[in-house]
Formats: sequence, structure tokens, C-alpha cells
Amino acid sequence: AGAGAGAGAGAGAGADISFCSPSKDNSRILQNVPLWRVQWTELPGFQNVLNCHVPHYTHMFRRILSCPDRTKWKFGHVFLEGGSENLGNDLYKLPDSTSPTTTSQATLTGTLLQITDYIEQDDGRLTLIVQALNQRFTIIDATQHLPYAIATVQLQPDSEVLAKYNGDAIQAVQEAYTYQEWEFRPTKWEETKEGGTKTIGGVSPLVNYNAQVEMPKIHQQKNSSGNNVTQESQSSNEDGKYIGDELLFQQLLGEGGSHFPEIPSTQSNIDQMLEMEIKVWVALDSMLRLLGKANPGIRIPVPTQLLGLLPHDQKWP
Repeated sequence: AGAGAGAGAGAGAGADISFCSPSKDNSRILQNVPLWRVQWTELPGFQNVLNCHVPHYTHMFRRILSCPDRTKWKFGHVFLEGGSENLGNDLYKLPDSTSPTTTSQATLTGTLLQITDYIEQDDGRLTLIVQALNQRFTIIDATQHLPYAIATVQLQPDSEVLAKYNGDAIQAVQEAYTYQEWEFRPTKWEETKEGGTKTIGGVSPLVNYNAQVEMPKIHQQKNSSGNNVTQESQSSNEDGKYIGDELLFQQLLGEGGSHFPEIPSTQSNIDQMLEMEIKVWVALDSMLRLLGKANPGIRIPVPTQLLGLLPHDQKWP
């Protein structure tokens, strides 16, 4: 079996199309997004190994991998009841230019995934390591339905990021692009070796941060009106608005960035801190339960270093 270290499986095949191309008029719009419509869901931040043996999807992935630029190895993951057997079923048809307001039962919300590495098996199957990016989308126009779907989609930023930019969705989407290289460390097959053999079990179910990439600094962007805006200048803490992650940390650490400012150690401050800590643990527990429901049969790991900080003298719900 050959590993995906080169330009891509079947280089040259399908190189005539540029997949996942941002629209020149709107960075929220991605054109020519190949869709992996299957009978299970994928959430942002998860990592998975796909064993692709179905001919039409093997062809789709070969076209994606034919691009010499690895940053273009992306596709959309969308839930489809029954999987491939319903690709041609009008009950699950995606909206297109001929029927933009289709009344089908098709799921129109998905997650953008990237391929970080692959192995081409001797029997033609493709085994791919994929990561679900922090970029969910809504399908707005299917340009191809069979043998697999290709569509124009609109990226949907997280609500808290959208609020951070006062509802400017383009700014919010741009932030996802900016932090992507730092938040998603590409996993290679070479890292999964156990006893000299590459194993699927060596791939973590959750994506890791990339410590080899410097965390993005405060970046200048353009808002929807075309004006340059930075996180530093778009709002200040004086009016209670978001001031940017980096500025917030600078304030907490003081001007020199080397120590925390002195905070009176009153009983009130201590009680508030303990109350906040309890809320954080409860929220973490809720998140793990939701992840477990979304991925039945998969145990979501919690680092022992984190569990070691769990307070044992609290009354938990």
C-alpha cells in the first residue's frame, strides 16, 4: 500500500476543477464543494479515519487528492438517511437552480472536513485521516447530484464568534480561517505506528492544537463594508464589548505580561471564583455527554491531568 506523500492519488485525474473555492464576492461562499453524504454525523473538532471502498466516493476522493496543494484537500460531510442508496432518491434531493425551494427531507447543514493524509490500499481502497474543521455550512445550490454531490455552500460561523463581531458573519468566518492552522495540527500516518506498523487505533478521535505554529496575533481584516478593522480597534472594554483575546490576556497579565494584577483576596472574590469554577466543570460534563450522544460507542477521553484538578469537596448536580 502506498502512503499519500506525493501530489495525490491519481494525479491529473479531475485536475480541471478547483474544489472548495471561495467566492470572489463573498468569503462565506464556497463553490464546488464535493459532498460526502453518509448515514452518520461529524462534529467540528473531531478526527476520524475513513475507509473508502464505494466506487463513486473513491473517485471523488481521488479527484480531491489530485490537487498538489494539500490545503485544498477538503470536502463537505453531510448526513443522509440510508447513505449512498438514497443519493438518487428525490425524497432526499438537494436544492439546485431548477428547484431551489425543494421540499425534500435532505439535510442541508454539514461540516467542512480536511484530509491530512491517506494510504492507497492494494485493492484500490483509500484509507484517509480526516479532520472536521470549525466551519459548518448550509447547502444553497447543488451543481451535481450523481454519482456524488457537488454544491455551493455558505459557511455558518459559531454564534459566540458572530456576537464578537457584532453580527458581521464575514469577519467571523475570517477568524476561523485565521486560527485554523493553529487549532488543527495535521495528523500523518507516520505518527500512528505501533511496533513499526501503521494503525488506525493510533489516530486520536479529537484534533490536537499545533504547537509548531505560533498562535495568530491580532489581525487586520475588512468588515462587510470594506473597511479595515482589527480586533483591537473594533471595540473596547470600557463599554463592555469584546476587546480581543490577546488584549484580554494582556489586561489580565498586566502591562509587562509577566504577572497577574493584584486582586483583593476577599471572601466575596473567593466565592465568586469557586462558583465560576463549578460552572466550568458542569459545562465540561455537559459537553462530554453531548459528544457521547453524537458518537455512540465512542468513549470521549478526558486527560488525567485535567481530572486531577476536579474539586472533591463540592456538591455536584
